[in-house]
Amino acid sequence: MYRRCQVTLYSDIVVCGGGPAGIMAAIRAARSGCSVTIIEHFGFFGGAATACLVVPISGFFKNGERVVGGLPWEFITELITLNAARAEMPKGHISVDPEYYKLVAQRMVLKEQITPLMNSTLVSAQIENGCLTSVDIVNKSGIQTVTGRVFIDATGDGDLCALADVPMKISDVPQPLSLCFELTGVDVSTSLLRDSIRHNGFNGTPSCN
Repeated sequence: MYRRCQVTLYSDIVVCGGGPAGIMAAIRAARSGCSVTIIEHFGFFGGAATACLVVPISGFFKNGERVVGGLPWEFITELITLNAARAEMPKGHISVDPEYYKLVAQRMVLKEQITPLMNSTLVSAQIENGCLTSVDIVNKSGIQTVTGRVFIDATGDGDLCALADVPMKISDVPQPLSLCFELTGVDVSTSLLRDSIRHNGFNGTPSCN
């Protein structure tokens, strides 16, 4: 049975979820001068990209031209510097090493003096006068309360919105399940694998431009 700790944490911005959206929101808020707490269910950042291997990252390029910059591209640039990401042309998908993804995300979050609450799960939300004022989380320390001025739901499943009774619309055609996995020690130069691998830009030459 979990015990309630006599600890209440406060930040200007409370980000729930440490996936791609949560990481970007937290860093941007911190760079804007806000105190920030980020709550993450796992012991690492990255969300589905690292916990479920949902990569590569799409959307940075269109018709061979990079159309996304700013903080997201800064994150990718850090990975490229570590030889842990590359743009697969001509499709423009960004392949990343999930373990380096975790590392770079953690480094960028900690650099901005953001308070990370890892291995922490949302369990309730408190509403006063129609406004969300705090959330309760559970972790190895017990149940803790996190208060804030602004809350951002980046959980991926809308967990915070659900706890706060925010109306939501669920798609009639949800995204189908995927099974992602990694293989090592495989000779990808054989004609069978070379002709079968498709996500890498239809066998286009990888590029980091």
